[in-house]
Formats: sequence, C-alpha cells, structure tokens
Amino acid sequence: MLPRREYELLSNGQRRGADHWAAERNNGPDPPAWRTNLTPCPRRAASRRLSCTGPNTNEGLVVNLADGTVSGFGVVAHIKRTDDTSISFNGEGPMDGQRVETVTGNLDRITGALSVLKETTSAPSIKGRTNGIDWEYKGEPAEKINYKLVCKVTNRLF
Repeated sequence: MLPRREYELLSNGQRRGADHWAAERNNGPDPPAWRTNLTPCPRRAASRRLSCTGPNTNEGLVVNLADGTVSGFGVVAHIKRTDDTSISFNGEGPMDGQRVETVTGNLDRITGALSVLKETTSAPSIKGRTNGIDWEYKGEPAEKINYKLVCKVTNRLF
C-alpha cells in the first residue's frame, strides 16, 4: 500500500489536512494532483522463470499462469490443473518432420519438486473418424525419459 500524505502545504503557509479531503470528497472540488495521479503498485508477475536441476540435468522452465502455459523441455505445454500446492501440465511439439515430443509433468508449488515424462514418438499423432468411430494413432514410442528435478525461482539481472 502506498504511504498516505496527511496534509497539503498551501501557498500562504497553512496546512490543509486529511479531514478537509474527507469533507471535500462528497461535495467539493477535485483533490490536488498529488492525490489523484498516484502510480498503482506493480502487479505480481504473470510468469515465473525457474531453474530446475537434477542428476546430470539443468533445465529452464517458464510458468505463465495468466496464459495457462509451461515452457520447457522444448515444448510449450498447457496447464491442465492448478491448485495451491501443484501445477499439472502436458503438451506436444514437433521435433522434426518425423518425430514428435510429448511432455507431461507435475510441479509441486511448495517444495519445487518437478516430475516430467518426456516421450519422443516416431511419427506425429494422426486423428480420424471411420464409420462413426473416432481413432488416434500416436506413432511408435522411440524414447521415454523420466525427469525428477528441483526448481527454484531465478532472479532477473535487469
């Protein structure tokens, strides 16, 4: 909360106090500029940058609660569930024309523990409908990696 100024120093040396502004609020002229042009407190950042480390792994992660995304591991994933203690996310992104990466993870908001399954498939997902039946082909799994990391909020340099 911004500090409140208790009085205004008038040109004749007298002070006009907060009780005067309370009376003026309902029926008088507008208060002086120093009362109306206050800069609001900055909002909390919508996104947080995290540095996540584990055995032989160091990964940067950006959690953007306003957009509902988690960026890291080469994929921008969508947040599926969030509460006071955890954030769950998953998403997929193309690696090249022949392979696709899928990332599924859970971040503990209290301890910073991050659990991620990164799966690379040999072909992109194909969805279709045949004779009224929906189907999906996800390709052959080429590689699965489980990450167990601990994340900390990074400080900005500028």
